[in-house]
Amino acid sequence: MGDVFNDSWKPYHVGDILTITNGKGITKEEINQNPGDLRAIQSGEINNGCLGLIDKEYCISKGYAISEEMCLTVARSGSAGTVLFHPYGCVVGDSAKILTLKDEKQRCKEVYLFLQTVLMHIRYKYSFGVKVTEDGYGKELIMLPSKENEPDWEYMKGFIREVERDCMDELLEEFGISSAGSTTIG
Repeated sequence: MGDVFNDSWKPYHVGDILTITNGKGITKEEINQNPGDLRAIQSGEINNGCLGLIDKEYCISKGYAISEEMCLTVARSGSAGTVLFHPYGCVVGDSAKILTLKDEKQRCKEVYLFLQTVLMHIRYKYSFGVKVTEDGYGKELIMLPSKENEPDWEYMKGFIREVERDCMDELLEEFGISSAGSTTIG
């Protein structure tokens, strides 16, 4: 990987890269009365914002905002501006919004994790009194690595893979296991 702090980063509006879908009110009572496998997300940071598991068909019948694939969510209120990654899709309540990449070919864990980190740097603009709105959030500018005046998705994927590899190597070393799989007894 090249230097992360080089001059190939360019500003992009969040709304040019991500589709922002508003949530609708889901109550804890609905979750308890309609158990299922779909994660119900609100604005909390604890447990990745998950209030519980709810029935997908129930959510569809109510017209709730659902992502059936991995996505990000942003808290609209409460812990406003907090961005969380959801690898299995989710339904969001009215205190969160679903963020999905417009470029469907780039929808992968690595790109979403990279964007989550970048988006968390604008969290400070929001608070309990300053809520995340679809229009306002879509106009936010974020800096992304660029290639030929487009987001450099391959750089983002490679960067996250390298971070994951480095973390795994550190863990293996901590437990006395070499990257090749043999243990060190000492």
